[in-house]
Amino acid sequence: MLRLSVLIPVAGRLSYLEDTLLSVLEAQGEGCRVIVVLDEPYADPWGLKEELRFIEAGPGCPVGRAIQLGLAEVETPITFILPCGHEVDPRWAEQAVEVFRDERVAAVVPLVVRHDSPGVVAAAGMGYRQDLGRLVPLQAGVSCENTVFARRTQILPHPAGAFFRTDYLREIELDPELGEEWILAAAGQGVQLAGYRTVLEPSSRVRGRNFACSADAFRNARDAEAFFWHWWDGAPSLPAAARHVGHLLGRAVAALPRGEFLAELSGRLKGAGNVSQRSVTHPRHKVSGPHFSMLQASSPRSAAQVGQG
Repeated sequence: MLRLSVLIPVAGRLSYLEDTLLSVLEAQGEGCRVIVVLDEPYADPWGLKEELRFIEAGPGCPVGRAIQLGLAEVETPITFILPCGHEVDPRWAEQAVEVFRDERVAAVVPLVVRHDSPGVVAAAGMGYRQDLGRLVPLQAGVSCENTVFARRTQILPHPAGAFFRTDYLREIELDPELGEEWILAAAGQGVQLAGYRTVLEPSSRVRGRNFACSADAFRNARDAEAFFWHWWDGAPSLPAAARHVGHLLGRAVAALPRGEFLAELSGRLKGAGNVSQRSVTHPRHKVSGPHFSMLQASSPRSAAQVGQG
């Protein structure tokens, strides 16, 4: 029975694809299917098309759009999104899949270790700093050997990958243009706002490469601002709004020497422009915003259903 799909959006990193695939093929157990969304031709020198599902998305396909295309092919109750360039450790999925026996769990976040130093944590999930308007890796830099990791809840996924209940993930309408730094965090946030849990599973480990964020100042500002407004489930307090305005002014001034003042400002305005469309109600009711709209979630799967596919 198929239980798990591994969805790999390539999104400009074809040169890393075989390393990513090798890690998955060596680690995958029974009931696992691999789906690769290509944004450029792949010669497939190892004849993998007999084992995997390749989707040709066309040149320049962003990671958000690639995820949408891949999800249309998923037939399993659980999906692991693994952006190209990152790699999984052996047995990375075993315990993570079991966590979904808890009907309240909609996403499981693996422990991400540094690709160049697997004994060092890159992120035990992500937090969000409202005052700075940025995502923050949790426990970054600590030793895996000397640290006991709690199975903390309500954290956001690192860009290197995460597990999701497929049916819930499909109910989140992610912005296909959203950058890789934010896309999985937005998905994690979406299921949290719908009343479900995200959980860290420390035994599930992904080796994450440190890809630099986009150099596009407009895109970075737009994504950060839109996510900021998503994070609130209601109107911000006056002090919080004042701090945010101060932060924006500081960012704009800092962008002046780089010649990016207009890009920073216009990106922030674009990201905040959809705020009037945002409507957040009680969990498991309609939630909408610039990056997602979630209809009432279907009934959580039972433990028995998770094992089926």
